Amino acid sequence: MPKSLSADIKNDIKSALLDGKDSMEVANRFGVTYATVNNYANKFFPNRQRGLGGRPMVVSAQTKRFIKLQVLQGQLKTAKEVHDKLTEPGYSISYTVSDKTVPMFCNFLFYGL
Repeated sequence: MPKSLSADIKNDIKSALLDGKDSMEVANRFGVTYATVNNYANKFFPNRQRGLGGRPMVVSAQTKRFIKLQVLQGQLKTAKEVHDKLTEPGYSISYTVSDKTVPMFCNFLFYGL
């Protein structure tokens, strides 16, 4: 049977999570596993919002909508134009990302995907 944590450690975990610390950081700090921290987090905060996970988006949804509108209106036609438009507001974006963005919008235009 696994040993239970002391009330002090449980309270410390709870306060660290309330302060916005990452579960992995809390686990390392108190010498418990990541799963233990998540189990206590689920017990202490049953309605907490969890991160979506995955790779963060390079281009925001709002910027994607703007670029899509520009493509639909015919103001942007090539990946180079999209890249130039994205680097204007200060995005640090590679040409490859903009190159992948244009076909996505073109598919939407022609196939309604």
